[in-house]
Amino acid sequence: MMASRLSWRLRRKFYEQAESQIANGVELTVVLEDFRKRLMARGRVNAAKTIEEVTRLVRDGQTLTSAFGDVLTPLERRLLASGERGSKEKSERNKRMPEAIRLILSVRDLVGSMQRMLFSSLLSPVVLFLLTYATLAVIGLFVVPSLLPVVPLSQWKGSAYVMYLMGQLAVGWEAPLLFGSIAAYAIWSLWALPRWTGVRRAFFDNHIFPFPIYREIHGFAWTLSFVAQLRAGIPETAALENDIASATPWLASRLKPVYENVKYGGLDLAAAMRRTGSHFPSPDLIEEVGVYIGFPDFAEKLEVMLDRHAKSVERKFERKAVVIGVFALIVPLAAGLFVGIGSNGVAATMSSAMGH
Repeated sequence: MMASRLSWRLRRKFYEQAESQIANGVELTVVLEDFRKRLMARGRVNAAKTIEEVTRLVRDGQTLTSAFGDVLTPLERRLLASGERGSKEKSERNKRMPEAIRLILSVRDLVGSMQRMLFSSLLSPVVLFLLTYATLAVIGLFVVPSLLPVVPLSQWKGSAYVMYLMGQLAVGWEAPLLFGSIAAYAIWSLWALPRWTGVRRAFFDNHIFPFPIYREIHGFAWTLSFVAQLRAGIPETAALENDIASATPWLASRLKPVYENVKYGGLDLAAAMRRTGSHFPSPDLIEEVGVYIGFPDFAEKLEVMLDRHAKSVERKFERKAVVIGVFALIVPLAAGLFVGIGSNGVAATMSSAMGH
């Protein structure tokens, strides 16, 4: 579909423009046409043609969600659809659509902020680890071979021998195995996070990095979109059906038991989440949802709670990022310490050998 040419960066620009214009009573087709003209003025011809096609589809009666096609992420699709379902009257549309768009932007900002925190917490340890590995490789490839004719290996004792072993590890089969294993786990994790639904996934979601972080972020994002649908007047079971239909395999596997517990088990939302045993969307959110069960303004109270919870999640994630960064620093710092001590040991061994 043509809409596949629209990157997130362009969609974000459209959302930012549409949020304020729709809130001020501008028709959606007018917003789209204005955005097309802006793209043309900036020389974005292909993107402008895409928006022109989207505008035509909207004029022909399609929803914006449908007109954009598969380019939308599941989160965008759910939130936009909730805004459009709750927008039969123009006054209601001018309220619901901007709210939905605002949620899309805020959730993407929150997720982006968490990803940046994680990246920044790991960047320094990774760089230090690579520098330490490079140092050990130099020791294993050049330093040790040049010293062995002067000081036989049998005379390498204590810290000097430890440095010799570390140098050999850096140039032996162990290093490719270690780096290969880390790379393989990283690639598998990227594939598995949205897709893996096996019986052991719950254990990984609770204990194995980066799965708990993924559950925390995407569980919170789903809760936001679910509440937006409730605010638009969509019943819980219908909202869950909508979410399951557009969800990733992992998210669908978490929502289906909740849906069945609500629709067929007669449980309220919080009890249905507890019954699954998956701790989705998160233990804290399940308890928060349970507090407001039975209130007539349930969705509104959840919305207020989620605004507050977003800040809590960000602080919690920041603490986790710091802890991860500290643990990631331990290995390269320890290796660097041994290199320093080992260098002194080698110097002492050489002095002793030359003295004899």
